[in-house]
Amino acid sequence: GLKNGGRLRKMTRKNFYKIDEFEAIASHLRFIPAKKILARPTFEVREAFTIEDKVNNQFSFPQYFSSDGGTISWWARPMFPSAGRFLGAYLCHDTECDRATRSGLYKYREDADKLFYYHLRQCGAAKWRAKIMSFAVKRYGEMLKAKGELK
Repeated sequence: GLKNGGRLRKMTRKNFYKIDEFEAIASHLRFIPAKKILARPTFEVREAFTIEDKVNNQFSFPQYFSSDGGTISWWARPMFPSAGRFLGAYLCHDTECDRATRSGLYKYREDADKLFYYHLRQCGAAKWRAKIMSFAVKRYGEMLKAKGELK
């Protein structure tokens, strides 16, 4: 059954959820614990599924896609968790960043970074937290571009 008194709304298509429905998204993931102290765990997609944000952008996750959730330094994790209720935002960002890496185009990374703030807010992040996290991922993307890893 659904948690929180049926609050989760399963969409009409199989395996199709809204981004802020953490429990529904997490049910498609396999948790792989970190192998070292202070390392991040990994989340692997058990079966393909699609989520949608509130402006109807769709994000599809193929089977075996993996993510570390939020790529957060160990010292910042108490304030900026690498999973939890923001996992949907992290996964959407990671799929778009994966697309940028595969294509080598920075444009896709910029698009992912722009949506990241919105998705964090949709998942319930406070404005200050979403701004700081969005700033950090944008700077990281700029660093990758400066290194020549993205064009």
